[in-house]
Order: sequence, then structure tokens, then C-alpha cells
Amino acid sequence: MMPDDGRGNEVTIPGVLISYEDGLILKDYYTKNKMNKTLLQSIKLEINFEMENKDNIVNYDLWYTPDMEEVYEILLDLHSYQNVLYKYAFLTPHLITYPDFDYSENNNQPVNDCLGSGSYCLNGDRVGIKDGSLLVKEAVRQECVYRIYEESDSENNNISYSGFFNYMEEYYSSCFSEQDFSEECSYNSAKNIGIDVDDLEQCYYDSFINYLQ
Repeated sequence: MMPDDGRGNEVTIPGVLISYEDGLILKDYYTKNKMNKTLLQSIKLEINFEMENKDNIVNYDLWYTPDMEEVYEILLDLHSYQNVLYKYAFLTPHLITYPDFDYSENNNQPVNDCLGSGSYCLNGDRVGIKDGSLLVKEAVRQECVYRIYEESDSENNNISYSGFFNYMEEYYSSCFSEQDFSEECSYNSAKNIGIDVDDLEQCYYDSFINYLQ
């Protein structure tokens, strides 16, 4: 089983070499017992790789859209581990949006389920909302929450991202699970875990250029 980040990045493929003599022993054993499938199926070759990691640091990325319930559930599971491994595990979330099928740079008209005249879209049908642009806006706020805590944790030399995890858990229970994707619910979630809503709102608006608002 060779797991990677789903995008083929930094895959480590171990290789194994054995001597010719050992190979003959395995071949001979197989030849003599090839009719005994039960025996052959019980044979296991176990190999342990001592792979040196120079700094013992793990960088992991999370690619998602804010309508993916499974992502919130993954973060709920990861939170306790992240609290323990905070000095050695660094999370980078990547909020994914998609351009509209008919997107054109010359179009300056609003497009359903999108911001930026179709530049950034999410279809709300998956989670049963009429306006997918609410999910795009939430993607921006989640990115802002991450940035706010990343900067704060960096200043304190404590890269735990606990604020990001706390927000995602609060948003999931208070907004996502209740199918409330409003700006008000999002900011209330931030307020409930102690995020300065003014900072979050400023980051949100700083993320846009005029025509995207």
C-alpha cells in the first residue's frame, strides 16, 4: 500500500534486492509446493524499512471544498493528534473552487453559485442550498481563520492550528449540520471560540478585489 497525497507528490517507492542464492531458495520452495495453494497463501514476506527523516517534521495538505461533510469529520478525528504533534505536524488547507463552464474573462455579470462573474464557483445542490456562492464565501472565511491562527501561532512559536480546528468543529456543529450557511452563522461560530470577528471580517474583504465583491 503506497499512500500519497492523492496528487502524486513526493511518493517514496522502496526497492528490495536479494541475493541470487536466496532467490533460488524461494523459487525452489515455490516449485516444490506450487500445488499446495493453502501453504503458499500462508507465506508472508515481511520487510521493515528504516527510513531516515532528518527533522521528523510532517507537512500534510488538505484539499477540500466546504460542502464536504467527510472533511469536517476527518478534522474532528485529527484534532487530538494535532494537539500532541503540534511541533512536528504542519497542516496546510487548500480550499478548492471551480470556474463556471461558461466562464469568460469579458463577462462582468453575476453568475449563479459563483463569485467573480463565474471565476469561483461551488454548486450548492450537494448540500441542499439554493445559492452556492455562500459556500465560496465560507471557503474564504475558513482560509482567513487558518491565516489568522497561523500568524498568531508563529509569533508564539506554537504551531498548533488549534484555532482552525476549533472553528471547523464549531462551524460544523452550529452551521453545517443545521444547514445554515449564512454569514451570520459563520461569524457567530468564530465569536464562540474567541476569534476577533473584526479581524476575520477584514481578512475576508481584503481577499477580494472590487469587482469580486
